[in-house]
Amino acid sequence: MPKIVDLAQRREFIARMAAEVISESGLEGLSIRAVAKRAGATRGFIEHYYASKSELIEAATTLMTQRYKARVAQKTKGKRGLAALRSRFKRALPRSSVLRNEWRLLLRYWGSPHKEMNTIQRNRLTAIRELLETYLADAIKAGELPRTDIAETAQRMLYITSGLCALGATDPRTFTPRYLLKELEHMFAKLRRGEL
Repeated sequence: MPKIVDLAQRREFIARMAAEVISESGLEGLSIRAVAKRAGATRGFIEHYYASKSELIEAATTLMTQRYKARVAQKTKGKRGLAALRSRFKRALPRSSVLRNEWRLLLRYWGSPHKEMNTIQRNRLTAIRELLETYLADAIKAGELPRTDIAETAQRMLYITSGLCALGATDPRTFTPRYLLKELEHMFAKLRRGEL
């Protein structure tokens, strides 16, 4: 009897290998050959599932985004306002090797000269900012926060936490999980006082 092959699992495995190559070597280091080497497979095996470098980039990005969204959705389920904000940011901070690798991949996109990567990143940041605005509006309505310029506050929260994530991903010995959580709580204390 022939062996049953799970095509979705193989595609996900290859996408994961592509994400690892990108996080270590950047987009310029990504090639079908590099992914094949990382996967312990042949170039033909990779090309059977992904015909081009562009498809590998898209697959790696999609996989990373899906994993992040699933983690955040699980931890913010049923939460609103400040509880949702805190939970979301805690799940974003690079406090494990998996999250550090995901952030290293994202940072490669931030510095990418590729137009499609810049578009993906811009759309992602817009979606996050809009979600933060929703959580802030909920928190104000519930009396958890003083009235504030929601759009401006969401923007500030985004650049503070993005900076923490970038530093935690690139220098985890200095920006330890404990340090990152302490700075996150510092941001929330200022937010509750209306000083952010």
